[in-house]
Amino acid sequence: MFIETAEGIKFGGFTSVGFNSYSNSEIKVDPKVVADPEDETPSEIISNEECQTPKCYETSKRILSKIDFTVDPCEDFYQFSCGTWMKENEIPMSDSTINVFREIGKNNKEIIHQILEGEYPVDKNLSPEDQALDKKIFNKIKTIYRTCMDETAIKKQGKKPILNLLNRFDLYNKKLKYEGVDGLSSLIANLQQYDVNIVFNYQISDDFVNPKLNAFILTQPELFLIVDQYKDEVDVSHFKAMITETLNGLFKDQKKERNIEEMADRIVEFEKKLSEILIPNEDLEEPEEIYHPTTIGELMKLYPNINWKLYLSTLYKNSDIKTTVDDDTYVVNETPKYFEGLNKILDETDIDTLIYYSEWKIISKFIRYISEDFSKPYIDFVNSLSGVEEEKERYKICTEITENLMGNALGKYFAQKAFKGNSKEIAKEHIANIKQAMIDRIPKMSWLDKATADYATEKVNKLIYEKIGYPDYIFNPKELLEKDYEGFDVDPHILFNTLVNFKVFNINKYNKKIDNPVDFSEWFMKPYTVNLYYNTGDNSINSPAGILQPPLFDAQQPDYLNYGAIGSLIGHELTHAFDTMGSLYDINGVLNNWWTNSTYNEFNKLTMCFEDQYNQYKIEVSDGKEINMNGKITLGENIADNGGISRSLEAWKLSRRDAKKFNERNKALPGLSNFTTEQLFYIAFGQLYCEKITPEMAEIDNENDPHSQGKYRVIGTLSNNEHFAKVFNCPKNSPMNPEKKCLIW
Repeated sequence: MFIETAEGIKFGGFTSVGFNSYSNSEIKVDPKVVADPEDETPSEIISNEECQTPKCYETSKRILSKIDFTVDPCEDFYQFSCGTWMKENEIPMSDSTINVFREIGKNNKEIIHQILEGEYPVDKNLSPEDQALDKKIFNKIKTIYRTCMDETAIKKQGKKPILNLLNRFDLYNKKLKYEGVDGLSSLIANLQQYDVNIVFNYQISDDFVNPKLNAFILTQPELFLIVDQYKDEVDVSHFKAMITETLNGLFKDQKKERNIEEMADRIVEFEKKLSEILIPNEDLEEPEEIYHPTTIGELMKLYPNINWKLYLSTLYKNSDIKTTVDDDTYVVNETPKYFEGLNKILDETDIDTLIYYSEWKIISKFIRYISEDFSKPYIDFVNSLSGVEEEKERYKICTEITENLMGNALGKYFAQKAFKGNSKEIAKEHIANIKQAMIDRIPKMSWLDKATADYATEKVNKLIYEKIGYPDYIFNPKELLEKDYEGFDVDPHILFNTLVNFKVFNINKYNKKIDNPVDFSEWFMKPYTVNLYYNTGDNSINSPAGILQPPLFDAQQPDYLNYGAIGSLIGHELTHAFDTMGSLYDINGVLNNWWTNSTYNEFNKLTMCFEDQYNQYKIEVSDGKEINMNGKITLGENIADNGGISRSLEAWKLSRRDAKKFNERNKALPGLSNFTTEQLFYIAFGQLYCEKITPEMAEIDNENDPHSQGKYRVIGTLSNNEHFAKVFNCPKNSPMNPEKKCLIW
């Protein structure tokens, strides 16, 4: 962040050259594309007053420092918005990506780091009794951080902590105990109590057709590499070498009993087999593809190499859940084809392979928390997969570990420091305007018939957006302890033990959801998280304080920048209610087709335009190769990006209803007089996605991440936007104003 005062910043060196001249004339807009022409902001409503605060000078400097004025915005708006930033910033050796979101996250983590290094911040709003509890929570947090930072103690403990954990199961010596269908089924359940998933994962979440109730959902596992890497001999060879080196370090004293080479071979070959039956992520993007309700009895018939009744009974027993499991017990199977393939693989896999693989899964889950003498091969390999060249500084690692274990407790102290004043009220106002913009927009879309448009409008009317900043209970120490940390034991000397304790504690708490209705007050992100989300189950937008931070959102910067950045993200989340997945849920969060057939067919035709558009974009991966972006896996997010920016623009214009407030919040910025406020709105959007990413990480993201690369979130979205083209006077058929445009919402 820039700290200079207004007097210390000069703008004389910046000129707007190399692109089309801008016009402040009235813009006529097709009502089917954006707001009606009468919704355009007339010049008399825009204040000519220039903001002279240090914050405004700082904001101007930030914007100008990223723009590349040698680039025509109608040729490549991403390069125009971010070009200088791209030239002047490099990816740190300890990371795979840099972007605005990472920068905010870095700032948030630094606030948390200062909290962790500091003394207990006395909360004078609490009673003496609550202050004592609050201090107890704080000391628990500090203990986790302190034991993590004590590298001398961790080095002295060596490999003993992880060997002690392996000895709890004693898989190698008692492998006959786990032989056969019942033995394997018990093993799977017992390992999952430690958050170790060997051949499949599960979730407990709101049911697709009854969102008020939690369902047990079976899913395919996440593997170590991306699928294509298991087909590459070099990648597999490096993977096997890392496993061999790791096992040699851990089992050095057992080499007479163990054949490490054979163990590594079997582990890799088994995981390769699993990779061959994984369902591609792009085939799991729509609810109908993953909603397969069934029963335990049916699973027993279809996949008999696991005793599903014993498995689920053992899992529940381990978490002290009283629910009875029988043939009629309801479960959801997300990936039937995967489980069909798994049943065949288990039929031909011996117990030795399953034991070796189970031990490896325990090791890979926990090894990064022991001495570097034994964890280094694993950590170096994991970093290399995403193009990271060196490990993070220790305090950053320990800050993240502490966050993972006591996030809401830390979130309270973060919110007290970083989410003050009227930030919550302004954010809520922004969301309300974006909601209204969507309500105004829906009736104007010619492809929607009236019945579907009316229902869509009602869905938006019922949108919940009260979750802003943080859950209120984190400021009540007694309630915080009871809800989040009752029964979680922290070892004052050994970090590894604390981490294992937390895994078991957290899984037990998670499993208990199955006995309870869905708690829609639950937050799935911590207060400092740099993200926000739409939840289909209760039709809500959830906005943690962590993302309501500069430069995305700042109560002290002009609203046209706030709407261009955080507003477009909020609009993005609202559009998720009507993307390829959200559109299939009704007002009550039920998976239920509320569309008329003709309108839904039209919707699907419109989505194909986006899929084809984004499929043509190229991304650079390792070895200098280029591959096409995956327009199918990113389809829902691309639709949300395109809808989000338009709704935010319309919402900003709605905010002019209070002319006095509008003028106060939309003052001109110093040094930016060559730009109109509407142009700055789009520049704020463009700079939202300034990004650099390693080729290795780009390849991983292309298979797994439903979001497009930052470059194409800007180019793809704005090249579809008629209003953007008019604001920047982009000629027809210029790269940012192609004749063919994709439009849904």
